Amino acid sequence: MIVIFLIAWIWNDAQIHFGRLENFPEVRRFNLIQLLAPLILVVITRLKSPISTTFLILGLFGGSNIEKMLTKSFFGYGIAFGIAILVWGILVKVDPKEYKEDHVPDLKSEKRWALFQWLSTIYLWVAWLRQDAANIVVYLPRQLSILEFILAMVMLVAALGIILYTNGGTIQELVTEKSDIQWSKAATIVDLVYGTILIVFYEWSKMPMSTTWVFLGI
Repeated sequence: MIVIFLIAWIWNDAQIHFGRLENFPEVRRFNLIQLLAPLILVVITRLKSPISTTFLILGLFGGSNIEKMLTKSFFGYGIAFGIAILVWGILVKVDPKEYKEDHVPDLKSEKRWALFQWLSTIYLWVAWLRQDAANIVVYLPRQLSILEFILAMVMLVAALGIILYTNGGTIQELVTEKSDIQWSKAATIVDLVYGTILIVFYEWSKMPMSTTWVFLGI
């Protein structure tokens, strides 16, 4: 994560929002609702309700962009849904045994795919950060000094550490409920499909979108 943000900070004139906030005015003074939004997000997440951080957070900073964000997110959901049907429709025809409930891969194959899953997770992580980092850094100055950048990274790493310490917490429980993935090969394919869709939409438009909707579409 630090490497990705550092590259963005170096290449984008000390900015780490990956161009997602170009249509949003920089806020110098936050109102109460904007400050409470992250807390509301935590409460809703603990209730295991899938919520779009993009709409909840960024909608408070640029209301005029909500329609564009909704349109892009609807497209994302629909395209993800269609691509998922196509990809897994083909895969289940190629090797139907892998998609039976009692399927258990051999240990050698699972170890090999576990390595691929590490790589695909990095791929998805990069794609996701480029889309969703704006939801966090909207609370930061557009251009960060070296000290501000370091402090921001410390806070983000601490937050990520808490999530990892709790094994994903409620967020992971929600993801588990929405999927039935048990093996590394299946997880790798999901990572690649999800990440590729996010990258395509990242290149298509600088307007933020709901990555949650794309995930639910898949």
